Amino acid sequence: MTYYLKNKAFLLRFFFLICYPCLMGSEKYYLNGDEKVKDAIDISFAEAFFAGHDRQTVQFGWPLFPDVLKKLYVDFWGTEPIQLVFK
Repeated sequence: MTYYLKNKAFLLRFFFLICYPCLMGSEKYYLNGDEKVKDAIDISFAEAFFAGHDRQTVQFGWPLFPDVLKKLYVDFWGTEPIQLVFK
């Protein structure tokens, strides 16, 4: 636990670097998929991706989020995650 707290920024960046290819793939499949694929991606990524994360994670992750998923997120929540989570 101490290691995690001391290296939280590194671990968060590592997480997003690992997730980044998955996000890019989800954008590709969303743009080319049928309605069931689009619905699954919308629910899995756009609606819940930033739930429970702290400010540092959201600030780091939002710029990496593909534009199509950003639009889905904002369409669902009505705002970007940083305004939603940290009012």
